[in-house]
Amino acid sequence: DYDHNPEFTMFEAMIAYQDYSYGMDVIEEIIEYTALRVLDATKFMYQGVEMDVKRPWTRLRMVEAIQKYTGIDPLTWKTLAEAKKAIQTMEIKEEKFKELKKIRAVGESIAFAFEEMVEEKLIQPTIIYDYPIEVSPLAKKCSDPQFTQRFEMFAFGSELGNNYTELNDPIDLRKRF
Repeated sequence: DYDHNPEFTMFEAMIAYQDYSYGMDVIEEIIEYTALRVLDATKFMYQGVEMDVKRPWTRLRMVEAIQKYTGIDPLTWKTLAEAKKAIQTMEIKEEKFKELKKIRAVGESIAFAFEEMVEEKLIQPTIIYDYPIEVSPLAKKCSDPQFTQRFEMFAFGSELGNNYTELNDPIDLRKRF
């Protein structure tokens, strides 16, 4: 889609007995290592902005990122109506509210608020984790069953990649589908 680079490069790793926190560490290490090998530095200019890929990167739960950039706490949304009402107070382009009408779950509302209000503000390398279960059907649940062990990396206002602890519980998977 328009938020992703037309070239597609993918790195996929399956590691037994590890979870998404290990994946976060690995991707930070790979990107820092690559910058050091190619540029001999972890800081560099990109489109007039100094980027710094040195570990550790900022890490925020999705709900923390929304609260940081909007002042609204999505964990207070107990119903879909409450979620949509809160989102309608955010400075979102009018045409995007058509998409909001189609949303059928609080978790989808959380993801929508993040995409519209936070993503473009993530300039320095940032990891956003604990995605709502409604938008992460193949990821294991967190200790809070509303969320999953999924993360995405962002820099310069764009998503760089996606990773999660793979769901391996066939009963849970069947319920989700």
